[in-house]
Amino acid sequence: MNLILFLLGSISVETINIMYIGNTNKNKKWFLPIYASYLTSYFIFPIQLNKYSLGVTCILVYGVGILSKYLENILICNKRFTINKIIKSLIILYGIRMIK
Repeated sequence: MNLILFLLGSISVETINIMYIGNTNKNKKWFLPIYASYLTSYFIFPIQLNKYSLGVTCILVYGVGILSKYLENILICNKRFTINKIIKSLIILYGIRMIK
């Protein structure tokens, strides 16, 4: 149970980082919180490797992060959901499904 919380924590920190890294181009005050949270994520990441393999952990952490960035672009930034993004999302979801 404890390792699942570390995995979920790493996924959520990585997702937040992916969503807000673009703010560092607009405002330099975002550098410290974003990179501090990246550092935290990289310290949390190896703890999960006791139970899960590196491939499974990477697919879950980065796959969920990329998909959440797509959703943020669509819902918050009002960007279009193109066929290219649909295909990429399906490939990511298929990859996540294959690890089970």
